[in-house]
Amino acid sequence: MRHWTLGLIGLWAAGAVAQTAPPNAPAPPKSDELVVTGRRAPDKAELRRQVDGVTGHPGFDKPLARFIEPVCLGTMGLGADTGAAILDRMVQVAEAARVPMNGKATCSPNVLVLFIDDSHAGVERIAKRTSGLMRSLSYYEVKALLKEPGPVYAWSAVETRSRDGDRMAVDFPGDVPQLKVSTATRTALPIRQDMLSSVVIIERKAVAGKLVTQIADYAAMRAFAETKPRRKGDAATILSLFDEGVVAPVEMTAFDRGYLRGVYSGAPNQLPGFQIGGMARAIGEEMIKEDAGP
Repeated sequence: MRHWTLGLIGLWAAGAVAQTAPPNAPAPPKSDELVVTGRRAPDKAELRRQVDGVTGHPGFDKPLARFIEPVCLGTMGLGADTGAAILDRMVQVAEAARVPMNGKATCSPNVLVLFIDDSHAGVERIAKRTSGLMRSLSYYEVKALLKEPGPVYAWSAVETRSRDGDRMAVDFPGDVPQLKVSTATRTALPIRQDMLSSVVIIERKAVAGKLVTQIADYAAMRAFAETKPRRKGDAATILSLFDEGVVAPVEMTAFDRGYLRGVYSGAPNQLPGFQIGGMARAIGEEMIKEDAGP
């Protein structure tokens, strides 16, 4: 992934922080009164509907994508201390969700979180340069990405492999690449979707007044899974961080934690319906734990 960094330095001259606790929200004022807030038990059908919306309504023939190879994080565009704090928090999130992480002190980033002055213009420049950052996106996917209102743009390079990790190959020179797979079952597919890299671009002015924890948690949700921008959803999620007129959570919610944990649970070649069901269960468990308290 070294060509990533070299190309980006040409776009934005800013300090980079390689993979190596964020500030906490203010403590509530002390009081002698005990306040108890109740919440109804999560409805499984409703949770599935919310999860389906965030995943972008996947088809039945491809499992949800996730990282199989270890993740190495990198950031650019903010101060070194702030960048390091964001990456530290993202590592915490990854470990809790069991996202495979590169344990080396130095590595070539395959997940980049970039902060620039004009996010839309930056994405346009990347698209025009036929950069490796967008190598897996089709023409129509790039067009759809550029239509997003901002101030955040996120995408992932995803490769379809066999359930055992085999890649497309040719038997003889000049042949069309083919993927040899086994027969599917009722609960699993013969293929999996491997995330090879992720990019999250955030406009600098949009992070003003936001906590490091919020920024890192949002970036983690967009980088570690193929989450779609929130569209008037009713799930309490950190994905609302950059929505206008919305008071966003100060950190990941039970929905967010369960969502990521569900993505990285079970076999990577499960049917999307089974994956979404598992994610909904994980969210419900997180909600119950949250209500129970420490």
